[in-house]
Amino acid sequence: MSTPTPPTQPTPEAPAPSPAPSTPSAPSNAMKGMALLVCLLSGAFAAVVAFVLVRHLGGEPLVAICSAGVTFLAVNGQVMKIAEKFGHL
Repeated sequence: MSTPTPPTQPTPEAPAPSPAPSTPSAPSNAMKGMALLVCLLSGAFAAVVAFVLVRHLGGEPLVAICSAGVTFLAVNGQVMKIAEKFGHL
């Protein structure tokens, strides 16, 4: 008498390999130049607005220049961080 063979279980197939994540291409030199230009121009515009606002409110010229300089650095830095987040720098 022969012993019955148990039914064979289908072997689970290995999951298909997932496609490799695509890495974004590096920005071109023109894109980097334009992003830096936007950073500098936005900082300069904010500095001029700060200078005019401080002078309009009766501040001394040295105070207006200092506040314009600090505003330029702050706005320029923030716009640069935003451009880096978007991958332009």
